[in-house]
Amino acid sequence: MRHKIIPAAILIMCMMMLSSCAVTPAQSYKITEYGAMGDAKTLNTAAINKALTACSKAGGGTVTIPAGVFRTGPIRIFGNTTLHLEAGAVLKGSADLNDYIINGQRYGLISIANADNVAITGRGTIDGSGVKFMDMKKTIAGSGNYGDFDPKFTRQGKEYMDPKFGTADGPVIPYERPGRLVTFSLCKNVLIRDVTIIDAPLWTVHLDRCRDVVVSGVHIDNPLGVPNNDGIHCTSCSNVHISDCIIFAGDDAIAISSIGDPRHHQILGGDPLGPGKTENITVTNCTLQSRSTALRVGYTGGDIKNCAFSNIIIRESNRGLLVNVRDEASVENVLFSNIIIQARLHTGHWWGHAEPIQVSALANAADIKKLGKIKNVRFSNIIAESESGIVVWGSKGSVIEDLLFDNVKVKIKKGPLSESYGGNF
Repeated sequence: MRHKIIPAAILIMCMMMLSSCAVTPAQSYKITEYGAMGDAKTLNTAAINKALTACSKAGGGTVTIPAGVFRTGPIRIFGNTTLHLEAGAVLKGSADLNDYIINGQRYGLISIANADNVAITGRGTIDGSGVKFMDMKKTIAGSGNYGDFDPKFTRQGKEYMDPKFGTADGPVIPYERPGRLVTFSLCKNVLIRDVTIIDAPLWTVHLDRCRDVVVSGVHIDNPLGVPNNDGIHCTSCSNVHISDCIIFAGDDAIAISSIGDPRHHQILGGDPLGPGKTENITVTNCTLQSRSTALRVGYTGGDIKNCAFSNIIIRESNRGLLVNVRDEASVENVLFSNIIIQARLHTGHWWGHAEPIQVSALANAADIKKLGKIKNVRFSNIIAESESGIVVWGSKGSVIEDLLFDNVKVKIKKGPLSESYGGNF
């Protein structure tokens, strides 16, 4: 029996063809091929959404934003899709509120709902144009009728937060504004990596009922005087890992809570179920700054458990670390370690009073039947310089349990606002 000898060149070509067939490259969709123009003037909402839809219909891939300034209104990312911003690319939110209203409903810039395997990556920038929706020359100042405190219980009485003591720190007065800048809702296997996000008009990144999330190398730079522009707000999520980020925000730099928002889910076609629990959260190697709380855990909603925060620098913030419960939900098993904190008083009505650490269990409404618990919380290897002390405040119905301070050093100093804004302790 005679055997045919296949020439080596033909054999190599066949192997290459088989190799190329075995590994199919992911589809790539450049928004400029769908009509987008990076001239900072053209409204590219339709073109970008067209590229995202084409990617989705093909089963997924990467939608690329090249260098240029691409003005846009709300866009929607679907499952199995990566939105990639190349270096020099700017996805700039429109400064016209009308561009965010669709069928009578107002949206934020980027929405991702009920989608798995989704990502936002690259060395480009997402610009929310937040200051365009603010009166940057006027501030919310003075004791006023805020509804969250009674001035007669403060040392300063009616002069508490009086604008005569200064207004430099804001908060400025917002007009009507778009929704949250980037929202992942009911998603699994989420990645946000390397992007810069600036000037959010409201919450910057909202992770809502998501699972298996990595946020790495992200730089959030918001105007510090703008209210409600939280950096990363995580609600009712599990297995979230945030690392190597730099976050400056007027409101909380990072907030971990379990507040559900049924109205938001209905808008995006998601699950309108109530708040769920939050668990398995880590934050490490981050620098944070906030006019409110740099790192907050808890508030209301569902239970929170198993969180670890390490290697963090907090600078020029109104409050450093906060663990709190305000309704039936509980917080347990939380570790803070290797953290440097700088806290000071700020003018204006912000959350926090220069305390480096606060742990508190207080009902926020009279009809709370059973206040949740705070237990198994550890603070270790912490250096703080502040204009107020650590506050630990339990309640008759919610005694704080198993709270440890290990190798925690606090230096308290007097600041220029200590007399006018300082607390009652």
